[in-house]
Amino acid sequence: STTTTITIMLLLFVMGCEIGANQTLMRNLFTLGGEALVIAVAAVLGSLIGARVVYNKVFKSKTESR
Repeated sequence: STTTTITIMLLLFVMGCEIGANQTLMRNLFTLGGEALVIAVAAVLGSLIGARVVYNKVFKSKTESR
């Protein structure tokens, strides 16, 4: 468990160094961050809507049939 944690931390550190050293990525970070934010918000909203639809179809129909 400790070995796994240390390995993950090391991999994240190395990945962060590689990303930080990439000048193209760093120049476009604001644009990429904005796109990532839009995708994340869309995923959360889609999950909430999907959960509401499933709740209404599955659980509301069970309580109405009682």
